[in-house]
Amino acid sequence: MTARQLVICTLFLVSLGLRSEGYAQSGSVVFVRATVLDPSSAETIDNATVVVRHGEIVSIEVGGKAPDDARIMDLGGRFLVPGLIDAHVHISNLSDARRALLSGVTTARSMGGSFFTDLGLRELFARGAFAGPELLAAGYHIRPRPAEGLFLDEPGLADLLETDIRGPTMLRRFARAMLDRNVDFIKVNATERAGLPETDPRKPFFTETE
Repeated sequence: MTARQLVICTLFLVSLGLRSEGYAQSGSVVFVRATVLDPSSAETIDNATVVVRHGEIVSIEVGGKAPDDARIMDLGGRFLVPGLIDAHVHISNLSDARRALLSGVTTARSMGGSFFTDLGLRELFARGAFAGPELLAAGYHIRPRPAEGLFLDEPGLADLLETDIRGPTMLRRFARAMLDRNVDFIKVNATERAGLPETDPRKPFFTETE
């Protein structure tokens, strides 16, 4: 299968891509002669008709009939697959987000960044202000020496600026600061990183209690 034969389609891409023409709000988009891939079974549905109405996929049928008000997109047997999920990204600007979306990534998990940029991007995308993936944001990740930006954003943690963050009390404060920002999950930098000659990913930063 060549790249030209692969069509990445999701609810989010369809609704955003057709917004300017009003189809996402008032009409339907129908993909005909699609080869639909179901990742849960690895089976394909040949000659499928996929109806998208108001930004939601409402039906997938073999040779189904398109609504009268629909915009028809004939895929000519090309593959129609769910959007991709990238479980580890560091998206910090709109252009990177757009690039990810256009490469087929419709859900991404941001594994940390400065100044809560990932939370801001998450809200822009959720409100439909900009075309980007659905973003799960972590904010700052927990590690013994946090990024300097943490203390600029959270001056209430200023007493931790010049020290290693150790012990359940300090770590709880760090985690609570992230939760108060409404992050989607907490990332913990639990060991030294891999891929460098001077670090050992088997060496933990924190104790079991921490």
